[in-house]
Amino acid sequence: MKKILILSMSLFFCFGHVHAQLRDDGYSGEIHKKYNSKVVFSNDEIVYQDENETMFQTEFSYEEPIYGRMYWYPGLNNIYDFYGWQALKGYYYQMEIYLNDELLSSDHHECNRGGCTTMPLCLNPVEGDDRGWLYSGFLSKNYYHMKAGVNTITVKVYPYNIRTEEIGELISSGSFTINLTKENISSSGNYYFNGLKTYFTSGDGLWNVWKVSVNDKYGELNTIHKGEKDRWEYIFGYCSGTISTIIEGDFSSFELKSGDISILMKQETKESNLSWVISNGDHEYYLRMEVIDGAKVWSVVAKEGKITFKTTWSIGEDVWKDWIIEDELHVGAEVKMAATFLVMINTIQ
Repeated sequence: MKKILILSMSLFFCFGHVHAQLRDDGYSGEIHKKYNSKVVFSNDEIVYQDENETMFQTEFSYEEPIYGRMYWYPGLNNIYDFYGWQALKGYYYQMEIYLNDELLSSDHHECNRGGCTTMPLCLNPVEGDDRGWLYSGFLSKNYYHMKAGVNTITVKVYPYNIRTEEIGELISSGSFTINLTKENISSSGNYYFNGLKTYFTSGDGLWNVWKVSVNDKYGELNTIHKGEKDRWEYIFGYCSGTISTIIEGDFSSFELKSGDISILMKQETKESNLSWVISNGDHEYYLRMEVIDGAKVWSVVAKEGKITFKTTWSIGEDVWKDWIIEDELHVGAEVKMAATFLVMINTIQ
């Protein structure tokens, strides 16, 4: 288990009177002194000892390049010495990225010099910059977590002892905002669900094929075997997988599999198929049905947002119609696919 060491770094200087400070990179310049313990951001690369402070910014828009630089002092070697850590496996720092105060990523990285006091960062490189930044494309890969409007991204840096898994006190942090529209998110390569409709008959003994509209393009959800409702497969965009009953012939629980991802679905109670629990292993989401103005409405409401499935027919009408999906749920596509499947399977059961 990781330990967080709460020791004020301000004591370092008192400590330095007793133990000689190790040689480190020191302050890289006046900008470093001014922004010590800060992470700063810009549309352009923030070059070591050649920073342009007028280019620093805290507000960005969709697909803008985002570079950064992390400043701290003293060097990691002195911070290790302060904590009494042995750098047998090198000097490391831990970087955490938060989205709207929720932890999105946490990784540790080796500093190429023990005495380093600043490191560059890139979350979205300019076109043509293919230098292999650690977090290149990080934001675009996580747009589905974001909401339409203003989102706050925070970067925090801690010293990290890889041998003992101890984390020291915060040494650098900074935030910026990114403003997205729903159209930005929908076109980003992440997946927003728009609709669901029958394509072939859902009768017994026949193929069951449904069209799923994702990012205004059609994917497909269909039975793997003719006349069987225990096993389904789906594909849309770059996503594909299978959905099966946990127990053959028992339609109260299912599992979705897509690569290494597994999503479990089960009725909240055995007595009713109008309320379901969807679990991705880390979080549970609840899909529930209610009748509003004579129409069946399914929805998942969570802290990450909401997705709603509304029929275009009245209760007594033929179910060979469309579902309109209003998707403002910022979770992975597999969870939303699971909810979409449950709406479909409970329509034809």
